[in-house]
Amino acid sequence: MSFSVAVKDELCEVMPADRECMLVELTAMLLFSRAFERGNCVMQTENRKIADRFIDFLIDEFETILTVITAPSLKRNGTHLYTLTVDNPQDLDRIKEHFFQNGMPKMVTPEQLKDENALASFVRGAYVSCGSMNDPHKEYHLEFVVQNHDLAANLASILSSVNIPIKLTQRKNNFILYLKESENIEDLLTLMGATNSTLELMNIKVMKDMRNKVNRVTNCETANIGKTVAASAKQVEDIKLIIQKKGIEYLPDNLKEVAQIRLENPELSLNELVQAMGNQISKSGINHRLKRIGEIADKLRS
Repeated sequence: MSFSVAVKDELCEVMPADRECMLVELTAMLLFSRAFERGNCVMQTENRKIADRFIDFLIDEFETILTVITAPSLKRNGTHLYTLTVDNPQDLDRIKEHFFQNGMPKMVTPEQLKDENALASFVRGAYVSCGSMNDPHKEYHLEFVVQNHDLAANLASILSSVNIPIKLTQRKNNFILYLKESENIEDLLTLMGATNSTLELMNIKVMKDMRNKVNRVTNCETANIGKTVAASAKQVEDIKLIIQKKGIEYLPDNLKEVAQIRLENPELSLNELVQAMGNQISKSGINHRLKRIGEIADKLRS
């Protein structure tokens, strides 16, 4: 099961606080699923739990009967598409009487969303109808795909009122509300009631941060090892050149000692060379002598 599906499944387990919250959530489901687009009341979803929730809400409030048609999804991912239709004209009239105004589906009022539970219910209804989320192991991205600009802007305003700064853009004929910051996604999931999904997202984030930190340390260590190996190879090359052209005795005793230790231990870092020499000389002292050996070798090359 994908993370996105798990979020919606969890949201479908959240019980509305009261009848008004249930009606607000149902309003959002009808608006954002475009259920009234063709004059009828039709909702389509690939999630069985969302279908059951929609049916339960309509039955509880309007005692209506819905026709449910199940067919394989066009996505060919093994899921099914559930088409829920209110066929009875009397039932449809009663539903429209409640949700329509001047022949158009009506939006919830600010007064209806003053209560935090009602606001959360509206956002939850919108998300289960047109929301999705990418796998947080790969990237942080949550979005609502809305066909109506005013509806999208309204939802953005609602989320902004609870300090969730969602962004609005257009993709072809759709208006996309999206979040890319993990903290904002966590706040939205918490608002809607997806507590377990929020905790899972936080755990994933912690693990990703730890892996990134380990990778940074490893990369840094690898880079340092590379520098050490390159420097050591150059030092050994310089010493061998001096021996070839002048002999080891050409070097002063203090340089000769360091040269011999380096030849015998080309893999050691400067700190390890200090230990190999019995801590008789500091790291900077060894580095200075190796540089002097390099200068002598350069003169012999010229």
